[in-house]
Order: sequence, then C-alpha cells, then structure tokens
Amino acid sequence: MPDIVAIETARAENISTNIIDILQMDVTGSAGGLDRTIRVNYNFGTRAHTVFDYGVATKGALKLQGNIDMSGANVELDAGVYIESPNDANALTIKGNSSIAGDVHITNPDATVDLQGGQASIGGNTVPEAYDHVFTGSPPTEFPVPEPSYFEHYVQNIYDPNNVLAEYDNVIIPAGTNPLFGAVTLRGVVFIEAPNIVRFGGNTTITGIIVGNGDLSDNSGTNQIWFTGTVNSYPVTDLPDEPQ
Repeated sequence: MPDIVAIETARAENISTNIIDILQMDVTGSAGGLDRTIRVNYNFGTRAHTVFDYGVATKGALKLQGNIDMSGANVELDAGVYIESPNDANALTIKGNSSIAGDVHITNPDATVDLQGGQASIGGNTVPEAYDHVFTGSPPTEFPVPEPSYFEHYVQNIYDPNNVLAEYDNVIIPAGTNPLFGAVTLRGVVFIEAPNIVRFGGNTTITGIIVGNGDLSDNSGTNQIWFTGTVNSYPVTDLPDEPQ
C-alpha cells in the first residue's frame, strides 16, 4: 500500500509514495561516441539461513570437552551453533569448562543436550539457564557442497608420525595415521585424508583451514576430528602475506 502524506489539508493536497522491494541499476558504457546502457532489476527477498550464519554448523552430533571457549565479537555469527544430528538423539555434549557463547539450534525435534561439569555453559549461562539457549526442531539450513580437491595443490608437506614436528605449514595427513597433535602450531591448509581420527589438544594453535576428503557414506567411527584441551584457532586472514 502507498504512503499518503498531506501537504495542505484545507485544499486536499497530498502526495503519495509506493516503496517496492526492487532495486533498479543502469550501467552505461561509452566508446568512440557510442553509448550502451544495461538495466538490471533486483528483487529483494528473505534469504534462508546458511551454515555461514553460525560459528559451528554440523550434520552430526557435537561434543566439546576440556576448556573449549566458543566466542567472538558477533556472538550469533561467531559463536552460534547449528546441529542436525538426525540419527543421534544426544545432539550436543559439553564436558568440563567448555562454553558456547551463542545459542544452539538443533533441527532434530527429539534431540537432547548433555551438560557435564559445573562450568559447562551455553549463551553465557550454566545449568539450568543454559538450556534456555537451546532450540530443538529448528528449521533446516543450507549446507554447501564442498569440493576438497581444490585445496590439494596448496598442500606441500606430508605428516610423518615417525618424525613429529613442532610446526607444520600446508600439511597433508595421510589416511590411517590417526595422529594426536599437542603443543604444535599448524598454518595454512591441514588436509585430512579419510579414513582418519585426528585429535587436536594440549596447546595447539591452528591458523588456516582444515579440509577432509570424506563423504556422507564414510563410517563416522573411523572418520572423526577431536578438539580437546586448549586449542586456539585463527582464520586464514591471519596468515602471512608471503607464499609459504
């Protein structure tokens, strides 16, 4: 409906405006005295949530243990959690002093959350107020289809369980090695071949991205990533500018 604004009520003068959800853009190019204009209309709409609207998004159950602190400047984007967990009723388990600063959204309407330890918290609260920040039966969100092969050409080093280092740059973890990383720094791409159970803990620092080449048919019993103890993670934007 248009908005009508009266100008002079005695003479019944008014103007009306109608705001529609369309953005019109004209782009004009000129060359040699010739002009051409392209007009594009954009319709505004409501975008569904995607996994990028959360700090952590997972199709399976999520377990936090030790001293994991999920927080950020924008709590909902950096520390919100999305879980589907269709085959595991225990969708979220938090043990010890681990915390999630944002809310937890679970699509499984029958899902349960298990908080163990007096300092385990969600949304800045411990039990029982922590459960006020858990929402089950949430609408499903969209997951992108990953293409891990794009990351393989960045990987230059191969993890050797017989020669453990204190630092790794752009490392591939071969299938079946099942390593435990502790007191180590990893930078760039950490490429995990399936099957693998990889554990990060004990003052580990990760600056970059973790990529796995598994698929939905993988056996979750032999394909897992664990974060325990103190693990500090930083985005790829914190990597040095020079090639590594």
